[in-house]
Amino acid sequence: RRSEDQRRGVMESLPDLVWVTAADGSPEWFNHRWADYTGRSVADWRDPVHADDRPRVDASWSLALARGHALAMEARLVRHDGTSRWHLVRMQPLRESVTEPGIWGWCGSCTDIDDQKRAATLQRTTQQRISTFLGTLSHELRNPLAALSAAIQVMRHPHATSGMNARALDTLDRQSTLLARLVDELLDATRLMDGHIDLQRRRVALNEVLREVCEDLSARAGEAGVHLHCEIPERTLFVDADLLRIKQAVENLVVNAIEACAAGERVTVCVVEGHPGEAGIRVADTGCGLTPESLASLFDPGSAPRREKTPGLGLGLKTVNRILQLHGGRVVAASDGPGKGATFDLFFPVFDAAATAGTRDADPGDSTALAGHRVLIVSSHGAQDVDTVRDGLEQQGAEVCRVAHGFAGLRAAQEWRPTSVVCDLDLPTPLSGYDVVRQALTLALEPRPRLVAIGSGDPDESARARAAGFDECLGRPLTVPGLLDALRRRDASSR
Repeated sequence: RRSEDQRRGVMESLPDLVWVTAADGSPEWFNHRWADYTGRSVADWRDPVHADDRPRVDASWSLALARGHALAMEARLVRHDGTSRWHLVRMQPLRESVTEPGIWGWCGSCTDIDDQKRAATLQRTTQQRISTFLGTLSHELRNPLAALSAAIQVMRHPHATSGMNARALDTLDRQSTLLARLVDELLDATRLMDGHIDLQRRRVALNEVLREVCEDLSARAGEAGVHLHCEIPERTLFVDADLLRIKQAVENLVVNAIEACAAGERVTVCVVEGHPGEAGIRVADTGCGLTPESLASLFDPGSAPRREKTPGLGLGLKTVNRILQLHGGRVVAASDGPGKGATFDLFFPVFDAAATAGTRDADPGDSTALAGHRVLIVSSHGAQDVDTVRDGLEQQGAEVCRVAHGFAGLRAAQEWRPTSVVCDLDLPTPLSGYDVVRQALTLALEPRPRLVAIGSGDPDESARARAAGFDECLGRPLTVPGLLDALRRRDASSR
């Protein structure tokens, strides 16, 4: 009796479903976990087996009984609430001794492996998507690289004519632009996924975003023969968002909608209201639509439906979803099926005027918003981007001075006495942006200018910039609204 009690005590303590049968397989005992899982008394250990797995289990069990060997297989067991979970089913014959071939009974167990199987399935799916994405990346990069190589060979040919060289130069220009766009798309998506983006949030009018996006993409829709219809409400809806990123998200969706439509079909963009405290933009099309399987994995990288006429890496929808997540918003996709179009809703937090009391939104048309500001820009990046920002600041009434390296920046800071210094962190050697701010602080300028760093948006980089002495670190691309917000924060703190 003590031996029997010990045996049952051990089996009751196991996390598995355990039972014992007679030599012919008829049940004799089940542990309490079996009753907890099934919620019923059973006459056979196979009773909870899923109907689809029952024939396979019956065949394996009959073979084990006939041959007297151990059994191990996977099967789904139906829980008391109707949920099916995968288990590893094992049956071990019980013999009197190793020398006696006769079997007096069987001991069985079921180990729950449902989570492991789901994880394995997810891993396989993820690996497949990564392989698909890498294949897409290789394909998209190989095509322009092949065209660049061919153009170079033409220009190197000793008998190349001026017309051939001109066409080769056009190819170089076109394909290098495409390569730059692909690399920018990849880098931007990577930064968004890692959260290395400092959002320049401000009050954004959804009506204006709608109007600008539709104006920018109307020509593209016209070339494709797609009707792009923009419904702009009379009442202005304001959201708390980064203007550049919200436009990027909406443009991605509108471009996708245009590409999903055949000539003569329609894309509609409008403003919608969501839950209390949020407002959004809807992009609806009458195009090819989406399957339920596509909807389920729509925002995974590399899993978006591919269209041959659309160059790119398939990161657009993943980027859109991440932008909404960083804003504390959400994106909702819906489709009635293939050929029935699709709808995407982007919801952003509504701008809360009370939360921003004490600060002032700069009116783009207000030519005195930065009156009295002297802004020194120390940047070695593209002149066109910097000139755009400089023009925007000057339109707000600021005086702007731009230099290209650290030594010139320090000299201008000492002689020109700016109220704000905007400095790239990755200036060319020998002085980085960190060196510039450290040396600028030793100049003891009065009043002390506001020091704004421009970097990649990486949180660690922002922390290093503030530790070096910068008041704020903005991520690229540098925008006029972002700088205006930074300068307004200086005004608010000075009060």
